[in-house]
Amino acid sequence: MNFRQTRGRAREEVRLELTPLIDVVFLLLLFFLITTTFVRESHRQLPLDLPSAGSGQPAAESQRVVVFVSADGSLQLEDELVRKSEVPERLQRLYSEEPDIQLLIKGDKTTSYGHITDIIDMAKQTGFERVNLVVKPR
Repeated sequence: MNFRQTRGRAREEVRLELTPLIDVVFLLLLFFLITTTFVRESHRQLPLDLPSAGSGQPAAESQRVVVFVSADGSLQLEDELVRKSEVPERLQRLYSEEPDIQLLIKGDKTTSYGHITDIIDMAKQTGFERVNLVVKPR
């Protein structure tokens, strides 16, 4: 067998450089980590534009409590301004007095949806089963 030899120079090894590939992989990883963080935060602050409702029944006057949520997130419960930290305690007291009570949430048209979901979460943790958003009839 006759193997051909390169004349005068040694055969070069073919190498695959991994450094640029690793750099690109880390850049992609960093990009996806940052964008998913921003996406999660932006979903929490979606503005709530309360819809009009064409059907449905008005809530009964008895056995209900209304929480007003303003555009800046301030809360009014039982015609009294309250801090967000006081709401779970107040809701617990109302629920223990009347377990069948209905919670109505009235939010300003420009209220962030995050403020509304915070109230809904507090009500569910307290035990409220009847939580409704109030909208304007068409």
